[in-house]
Amino acid sequence: MKGVGDEAEMTAVMVQHLFSHLTAGNDYVIDNRSKNLPKYCPCEMENCKAMIKNGCTALGSLQTWHGNADIILNQNIAVSLIECPSKEKNLCIETDDKFEEENLSDPIQKDKDEEAGPSSPKRICKDDNDNEEKETQSQQMIDQVIAQTITNAFSQVSKTPALSGWLIPTFGCALDHVIALLYDPKNDVLLQCVDKIPIWGFYGLYLPSIVQIWMFLNFTVFTIKDLADDYELKRSNFHVLAKYRLEDYRKIKPGKAFNPTYDCDYYSDVLIRMRKKGKKAHKKLAEH
Repeated sequence: MKGVGDEAEMTAVMVQHLFSHLTAGNDYVIDNRSKNLPKYCPCEMENCKAMIKNGCTALGSLQTWHGNADIILNQNIAVSLIECPSKEKNLCIETDDKFEEENLSDPIQKDKDEEAGPSSPKRICKDDNDNEEKETQSQQMIDQVIAQTITNAFSQVSKTPALSGWLIPTFGCALDHVIALLYDPKNDVLLQCVDKIPIWGFYGLYLPSIVQIWMFLNFTVFTIKDLADDYELKRSNFHVLAKYRLEDYRKIKPGKAFNPTYDCDYYSDVLIRMRKKGKKAHKKLAEH
């Protein structure tokens, strides 16, 4: 699985060889709009060739945030693929000027350095603008996962009222880790796992993480309903910010396709305001 490069192949392999084995009956569906999605698992393992299941993974409505999850697990948990920043792109070499001047004044030392390769004081660095761009892209990905978490939770409660009061998980998945967010539409509680959940250990899949993901997938068994009644959990304030559209969110049904002209995810004004308010609160907390 580590060798998978294409996003569609990555999705197929991650689902077939990780997530599907943690769900009852291998219950999953991959977004049927995915480009180049293989018909069979591309893992190249002998005797695998499992057929990849795809279908509609649409979430939301035209009155709310809407888009498509990359994967739906157990018919109620959304998964969004997230990219890892490349470690090889946009690198530069930062050199100790004093060391260079000393070496240039000594022709013999210069010849030795050229034979040996790069000198030790040369350091790999990253351009500040590149870092800012990656931070922006990373924040946009997190924003999308948050929007998907809230929207999916509302849609699942609308479809299955018995899920009201549960913190419903959504995953952001990369090749080497998973991030988990949970939202309870009834009590307006939004939680995120502080640490990334690593997929790989030294000798293969990291077992504690696999167990953790399995527990999230079976959240009605391993978590507590109406957790906000027993613990002082801060509300996300989404109910307040979305007060004029809250009923629209409560009416969302999962798996309904939209106008085909909508090729990307759209953020409602509500979620944009929520993000801005969260940034201000984080800034005030940092100042104290």
